[in-house]
Amino acid sequence: MEIGRNHGHDARSDDAYRPFANREWRNSIQRRIEIPLLVRALELPASKRMLEIGCGRGVGLSTVAGLCRPTSLAGVDFDPTLLAISHERLSARAIDADLVYGDVQALPFPDETFDVVIDFGTCYHVAEPARRRRGRAGARAGRDVCA
Repeated sequence: MEIGRNHGHDARSDDAYRPFANREWRNSIQRRIEIPLLVRALELPASKRMLEIGCGRGVGLSTVAGLCRPTSLAGVDFDPTLLAISHERLSARAIDADLVYGDVQALPFPDETFDVVIDFGTCYHVAEPARRRRGRAGARAGRDVCA
């Protein structure tokens, strides 16, 4: 597992950013109920290259890893503290993922890097143009899921 930095962009450009509260009961609901239901309802494919935008503490990444068994898994977030927590969570579960410091408004990946790009709520908290750019990292025939 590697935590990379997006050197060409200051991902913490929004001084008003505040991380979501870390509530274990909320994480548990996401891990046990919400994410599995979304994976099934959206028929997310197995064995694909997957990216989670706004991966935060790694709750979504760890759940998706178990349910979809991606060929490669990555998460991007602009909070280095949350990326460190995600790294700990994934390492404790022996999940290999690339964790990248970056911003949804300037994704640090070439086009078509991923088959599936998932977002479990981050894009609702950023400007509209960022939502439209979200899919650039996904393949043309891939899936772009904002849940």
